[in-house]
Amino acid sequence: MRKQHINKLINLSLLLGGLILCLALADLFFRLFPAYGFRYNFSQFVMENNPTDRAMNRNRDYRKHRPSSILGYELVPNSVPEVNSFGMVGREHRLEKDKDTYRILVLGDSITEHNWYVEKLEDKLNNSNPKLDHKFELWNGAVMGYQVNQYAAYLKHKGLRYRPDMVIIGFCLNDFDTQYWVFYKDKKGFTIFYNPARKLSKILPLNTFLFKHSYLYRFLFLRIENLLSNPKEKFPEPKTEGLYYLKTIKNICQEKKIPLLGVIFPYLKRLDEYRDDEMDRYKEMIEVLDILNIEYIDLHKYLPEKDRYALRRDRNDYSHPSIEGHEIAANIIYNYLRESYFKNR
Repeated sequence: MRKQHINKLINLSLLLGGLILCLALADLFFRLFPAYGFRYNFSQFVMENNPTDRAMNRNRDYRKHRPSSILGYELVPNSVPEVNSFGMVGREHRLEKDKDTYRILVLGDSITEHNWYVEKLEDKLNNSNPKLDHKFELWNGAVMGYQVNQYAAYLKHKGLRYRPDMVIIGFCLNDFDTQYWVFYKDKKGFTIFYNPARKLSKILPLNTFLFKHSYLYRFLFLRIENLLSNPKEKFPEPKTEGLYYLKTIKNICQEKKIPLLGVIFPYLKRLDEYRDDEMDRYKEMIEVLDILNIEYIDLHKYLPEKDRYALRRDRNDYSHPSIEGHEIAANIIYNYLRESYFKNR
């Protein structure tokens, strides 16, 4: 009996060894024959002159961020004073939740990462008059440059572990223009690579180690991606991406019985100054939210067009509100939550 076990172990070892040898030889083939392996060379996927790359390589942002196999990049816990031990901007809360605590997870990009409206909203909920029956905690999972695909991945792989009672997404109008990036970091800074398998990555997350080191892995990923892709579709429409990922978020929230609320931040200029693509993105976002029956607050309806210039954080930046703009947003969201969720508590 013992001899049979030893024989089985030897056979299994030989099988595994043969498989590893075959994979190594296949990888070597692509390395040694450029005619076959050129398009699978790692350098073919580098993204040149990417604005996010330049921003993240500033000294402070370089310390704040690290690569993530799921999210592309994420905040490093306790890297700078405003980032807490959970890798979130904002106040530190205990993971264990008290019975009377109502925890809201906020997702978003750089607007929300600034944390001004999030912090102000938390203060308003906890110091409301008349007093509400809960102690409120707002956990800010927003990160500069994130888009709707990363909101879905964050909620699924990180956000649920914080046991939120509600999810709020702070939308920028370009959030459906999804990018699939792979980040690597060394002493010189961040380098961004294009993930060539947009379709496949929805099913099977890309392994960043193998993507960097294996010709064979890149070959297989691209071949499977070609089988999944529509040859007539060069680039997916933002509306299609928005529908896919927001439906994913909604399904997660419904399964966990977590209310979901979207907040649409406008560009800080008049609507007649929106470029055609900006207006299209706005209309598509409204359409997708309505199709999926996701509750949302459209701040376009609350911020008078004539006042929007004055609410810019920077004169030439029409995406990011000033502290006053965040204060207004916090008031609007607070009043909506009181009226729709907490008035009878």
